[in-house]
Amino acid sequence: MKMNRTRIAALISGSVLLAGAAMVLVPSGQPEARQYQFRDSGNQARFAGYNEYLHMMRANQVTGEIDPAAVQAAWSQLLQTAQKTNTLNWESRGPDNHGGRTRSLLVDRDNSNNVYAGSVGGGLYRSTNGGASWNVVSDPGANQSVGSICQAANGDIYYGTGEIWLGYGGTGHNTTPNFAGRGVYKSTDGVNFVQLASTLPASNSASAAWTAVADIEAHPSDANTIFAATNGGFMKTTDGGATWTQLLSGSITDFALSAAGTIYVNQAGRTMKSTDGATFTEVSAPIVTATSLPRRAGGRIRYSVSPQDDNYVYCVQTNGSALAAVYRSTDGGSTWSKIGQKGANFDPLCNGVGADVYCQGIFDLVLTVSAKDKDFVWLGGITMWQWSATGGWVQASTLNDFAGN
Repeated sequence: MKMNRTRIAALISGSVLLAGAAMVLVPSGQPEARQYQFRDSGNQARFAGYNEYLHMMRANQVTGEIDPAAVQAAWSQLLQTAQKTNTLNWESRGPDNHGGRTRSLLVDRDNSNNVYAGSVGGGLYRSTNGGASWNVVSDPGANQSVGSICQAANGDIYYGTGEIWLGYGGTGHNTTPNFAGRGVYKSTDGVNFVQLASTLPASNSASAAWTAVADIEAHPSDANTIFAATNGGFMKTTDGGATWTQLLSGSITDFALSAAGTIYVNQAGRTMKSTDGATFTEVSAPIVTATSLPRRAGGRIRYSVSPQDDNYVYCVQTNGSALAAVYRSTDGGSTWSKIGQKGANFDPLCNGVGADVYCQGIFDLVLTVSAKDKDFVWLGGITMWQWSATGGWVQASTLNDFAGN
């Protein structure tokens, strides 16, 4: 597929943000193509038009779809072009909100003043004063779609790139097309990051594995062991990212790693458990009973394990973007009890009435157990709720206090 330079730069605009600003190539002496105009705040029509424009510039000119393999090929072509010519002029194309939507956050285990924030379109930011000010620490020439981040037992930091939730297309009206990632990056000093060659997506692969790393977690005590949920399977490294082994196949969106090393993974709606970090057994069931955790495809399943007691496991399942139910196990996943389900007085993932109802569970979904009380959990979506064994569900935020994802 032959592509001109302007389209190449637009196609990988999520990867070539320089200092939080996307750049495009304009041949010297050539007239400028049409360009996006600065948006008016609150103007939905302009926002929808921008989404259409963004998708048009990044999609295949014939099929209208965004192919992750083509993105990788375009990236390679751009690098070759940049190395061979010095007659190009660069112009800033924004964005004006450099950070973009923050999807991952990490507080340094050794110094709580050091905080890292990953943007889905603006790279990785670091604060050394508890969030009072921020600096970009990701390479401006690297992929800027940061979706997940973790810190190993020895202090090394890893971040995964790419979004996974709705694919690489957008309708142009009310959805945003995802940015393809480019594997995992690692830092041993918290400032300088390098790409792990073992996670470089293959430009000639139709699946283009490692173009979306939805979650990445470090083993609690083994600094060289890292787990990653990717569009190409559930992956594990035992040598600090030099090589990876696929533990589970398919597109993996969510998993949890306990303080004792137990893993729960959502594999196409089935909940898989591992206690040794290598072999998995299913703890969900195709037949729903009073003590089973149902299989549930077509949405998200998130888990949280109590740091106090590895037997206390919580699970939230969505039906599409709406809440299905929340479950609890006190015996390590052998049996489960339902502690919450969508209802008139409990609907943390949806808002609105009648034809105006909208739900955001695919994007806005967080579940965590208190570090001090294994019988206390937080569940966030459009609104934030808390549950305790003695008090049940209580709303903890007002409308529009978004929890993020």
